[in-house]
Amino acid sequence: MMRELPTGAGGVPYMPDGWVEKELHSARGVLATAWSRLLRRDSEPERRQPRESAGVGVLLLKLAGLYVLLDVLYFLIPNEVLREFVIHYGVVEVSAALINLIDPSAAVQAASGVLTSTRATLEVVRGCDGSGSMFLIVAAVVAFPSSVREKIAGVALGLLLMFLLNQVRIVGLYFVLTRESQWFSPIHLYFAPTLVILVGALFFHEWVARVGWKSLDRLADA
Repeated sequence: MMRELPTGAGGVPYMPDGWVEKELHSARGVLATAWSRLLRRDSEPERRQPRESAGVGVLLLKLAGLYVLLDVLYFLIPNEVLREFVIHYGVVEVSAALINLIDPSAAVQAASGVLTSTRATLEVVRGCDGSGSMFLIVAAVVAFPSSVREKIAGVALGLLLMFLLNQVRIVGLYFVLTRESQWFSPIHLYFAPTLVILVGALFFHEWVARVGWKSLDRLADA
């Protein structure tokens, strides 16, 4: 701010030597300070954005790597072991019990990974056991920077959600096959997988909201 001119005898203002230069120097100092503060403030989002972008990139790489690893290990399981134990006891037996609970007259039986009844036969094969969605949830939760406790909770809840959702899918497909068979293929190939992906993405979003997106900065700094 420009200072008032000094006054001489009789209260008449006058301009001493060097007064203009001093005022210009002071004004330049004020402008330089204000400009530097403005640059620092504007550069903060620019510095944060590359860090956030780098964090997202590292997260996606870790997620993809973990998903591929889980998928490779899954396909190393022999078909007979997967069908007779994992799929039969972990999927088909549960689905048969749920169908018979909903409709006792269906009298569905589980045998070697297959749901059979007098109305329809539905085989659950590798990949239809919900493994893909489970691996995606596990990879995303493990890859995201969080505490061990948060990861364990996220993985446990995610696996439970995907398991229940897959049971709903299989039971629903059975009833569609027995009552509206023309809708079986569209629901099996398009609608059901899309719903599973949306629910999984929503779960991950809610889990991350609790953990905090700011932790992505830790990935960028790693």
